Amino acid sequence: MHHDIRLALRSLGRTPGFTLVVALTLALAIGANSAIFTVIDAVLLRPLPYEAPDRLVMIWERNVDDPEGHEQVHPANYLDWKARVRGVAEMGVLQDVDMTVTGLGEPMQVPAQGVTASTFRVLGVAPALGRTFTDEEDTPAGPAVLVVSHDFWREQLGGTPSALGRTFSVNGMPFTVIGVMPPGFRPPQTRAEMWWPLSLDPAVDYRERGGRFLRGIGRLAAGVSVEQAEAELQVVARELESTHRDNAGWSVALVPLAEQVVGGTRRTLLVLGGVVGFVLLIACANVANLQLARAAARQRELAVRAALGASRQRLLRGQLTESLVLAAIGGICGLVIAVWATEALVRAAPDSLPRAAEISVSVRTLLFATGLVALSAILFGLVPGIRATRTNLQGMLKDGARGSSATRGRGALVATQIALSLVLLVGAGLMLRSFVRLARIDPGFDVNRVLTATVSLPYSRYPDDPVRVAFFRQLLERVRTIPGVTEASATSWIPFDFSGTIGHSVAVAGRPIPAPGEEIGSEIQAVDPAYFRAMGIEVLRGETFTDAGGADAGKIVVNEELARSVFPGEDPIGQRLLMEWGDTLEGEIVGVVRNVHQRALDSASSRMVYWTHAQFARPTMSLIIRTSGAPLQLVPAVAAELHALDPELPLAEPQPLDEYLGDSVAARRFTMLLLGAFAAVALLLAAVGIAGVVANGVAQRTREIGVRMALGARAQDVLRMVMGQGMAMAGAGILAGLAGAFALTRVMRSLLYGTSPTDPVTFALVTAMLALVALTATFVPALRATRVDPNVALRED
Repeated sequence: MHHDIRLALRSLGRTPGFTLVVALTLALAIGANSAIFTVIDAVLLRPLPYEAPDRLVMIWERNVDDPEGHEQVHPANYLDWKARVRGVAEMGVLQDVDMTVTGLGEPMQVPAQGVTASTFRVLGVAPALGRTFTDEEDTPAGPAVLVVSHDFWREQLGGTPSALGRTFSVNGMPFTVIGVMPPGFRPPQTRAEMWWPLSLDPAVDYRERGGRFLRGIGRLAAGVSVEQAEAELQVVARELESTHRDNAGWSVALVPLAEQVVGGTRRTLLVLGGVVGFVLLIACANVANLQLARAAARQRELAVRAALGASRQRLLRGQLTESLVLAAIGGICGLVIAVWATEALVRAAPDSLPRAAEISVSVRTLLFATGLVALSAILFGLVPGIRATRTNLQGMLKDGARGSSATRGRGALVATQIALSLVLLVGAGLMLRSFVRLARIDPGFDVNRVLTATVSLPYSRYPDDPVRVAFFRQLLERVRTIPGVTEASATSWIPFDFSGTIGHSVAVAGRPIPAPGEEIGSEIQAVDPAYFRAMGIEVLRGETFTDAGGADAGKIVVNEELARSVFPGEDPIGQRLLMEWGDTLEGEIVGVVRNVHQRALDSASSRMVYWTHAQFARPTMSLIIRTSGAPLQLVPAVAAELHALDPELPLAEPQPLDEYLGDSVAARRFTMLLLGAFAAVALLLAAVGIAGVVANGVAQRTREIGVRMALGARAQDVLRMVMGQGMAMAGAGILAGLAGAFALTRVMRSLLYGTSPTDPVTFALVTAMLALVALTATFVPALRATRVDPNVALRED
């Protein structure tokens, strides 16, 4: 074996150009595959970092209007489930809240969660320092205690054990740190850096307060399946539906935690995994072509070795060893590329990519790359090795021996490359057309030159609605005086960062209340009166709110989707709506505005009711500041005006509104760019492959071409003959690729928007482009063939 490796290295050293091209080709393919595998491994294959994660489920409520949807949990329902359900051995709930932290330097807004003490038991993760909450602490009369993340402990509390017991202000109240979680710990689908006891009180009738604002999580009892636990919960849900009006039309849904965390990205990652697998096959076909050409050039050498006594098995082993050495060199370079590519993928990945913090090149990546090295060595080395060692010995020793079988084999490999490339190009083209159609959607508002930022008022210092309303009114008045600000407003939720109040039914005053299960749901948004001007939302009918204090009392604005649903064929202006929000809210419709895409460009517009902040006061509001210049340049001035009113309030998450729009399509853009990049590599390899085969064919047929030209063949005849050879290979590959693309692109259906997986325009354009590339790749060696000198060709041997 050592002798074979030394011989392979010596042989490859004599052809450095060949060795370099093969190594780089394999390095790109192995590096891309290893990088994508690293992502798939971290996101899909590794178990979630909790105890027995296969027993964990997310618990959602589901409305009859959206039988496939998942809505948040009513606190009263959670308490009933916990008391009556046995199939879920332990359950807890979480509430995401941004908290204002002071006393640790500059005021900051920190993503946090209110959790029940049972939540940590459900997840089965012990703290790295201290402890988590007890059930006694998780009560309304319990102490104000915190558990913090490892990052927060290290960056804000010095990273020392003395941080336990430290007290600082959270939302204006003193909280004491009692525990630090392990590095990387997060409950599923959260950015939280600290946790406080949610303190739900079974003695409180939460049904009088309304609202679904919790996320449920549970651990299944031993021997209980997801289906069995969901059926038990459904029984309780039906009982609650019959006894509580606010449960009419609501049921329960359980989702395995792994599916909840990665379900939305599974298909995308598997498609990308298949794509880079195609790239590896194309690379191996390209290298096999080079190997066949090299084997043809080494026929004399192999014949001499065979004549000196080397067996066919010995020659084949030498050929495979050479392939393995080439693959190993490509694999080592590929691992370097994989490290770089993985880091680039993580940086470029959208925020929606789950478990991104866990993505890194690991031992599993190394083992995967090693497997690719062995596989690729077999894929590109076996056929050339067998062909090179089974040729007739006398034929190989004859001067000028020629054969067409190798050329036919190389042609088949090129056709395979073209077919695989066409499939990738069609996939990339479909994603591009889908993205272009998505980008053309009007979001319903003007995203240009708008600065957004969030301000949260702590309950301890701003306990009453009038105080909160007055604060934001003063803040907006000050912001409007900043040079460069053309309009300023505030809203409870920014489009594309929307987590609105869902599931609240609307009814028309003076008309029968809809029967249970027939209600029309709507979402509520609190806005400053100038919101529609600041956002550039068109008013379709009536008017919006005024800026006069008290003049907007009892008035509401609705979007066209609600007007169409509730008042088909009627004038909604002047109608009065009733909405359940704890107490019944009643408002008169004074205007109808355009639909706005609240969650994403590809999501339908929800029914929306807008109330002024004075009527629907919220402690947290997002500023909408329209500017005449670059939005981010105004951040210091806006922060200064905020601190002039209250120096302990941070200006959180300042960013331009168009970044929210970009983030909403980031996942599709990321997939499109990756598919496009891999398809471009595949196209380049295919072009090189077809050019190489045609050039090799010209070299082998030099005497034939010389004879033809000596007998009177014109240059255009030779050009047509050689290009016909190349285009025949390309045509076969294109036909096979079209059939494969029609079959395989159907798996992309869920990744596309407004585009069919068999979109004829995409198929036609890709086919034409690939044919043009093949024509170009064939033309250069064909043109060289027309310049063969018949006298030189006939004297060659």
